[in-house]
Amino acid sequence: MTRRRAGRDERGTTLVEVLVAVAIMGVAFTSILGGIATSIMASDMQRKEATAETVLRSYSEAVRLTAYSSCAAAYSAVYSPPSGFETRVLSIEYWESGTTFQPTCAADTGLQRLTLEARSTDGKASETVQILKRRE
Repeated sequence: MTRRRAGRDERGTTLVEVLVAVAIMGVAFTSILGGIATSIMASDMQRKEATAETVLRSYSEAVRLTAYSSCAAAYSAVYSPPSGFETRVLSIEYWESGTTFQPTCAADTGLQRLTLEARSTDGKASETVQILKRRE
């Protein structure tokens, strides 16, 4: 006569149950991994945008401190951006007496509008600002 212990079940899990559990865990792991990757990319982009803004502020201050040049075609400021970033003057416009800023300089009235840019070398972040430079 065989005896069975009360409350103990000898049956194991079936292959189908194991496969369903592995599939659920795989989907959950993939979702979590995708969320982490998205978070890392968004953090990287936000950090680059914040750095580009800081670089642009420093660059615009360096350009502001350069001497005014009548009918300037370019301004070269003494500024070295951090690695991974570059700066440049996008455009210089000249104030025409009592009208608007013009892209060409007929007669220098002593006021220029410069458009400056700082951007990451990978192209993921870019910031621009316009500053006014006047003759002192």
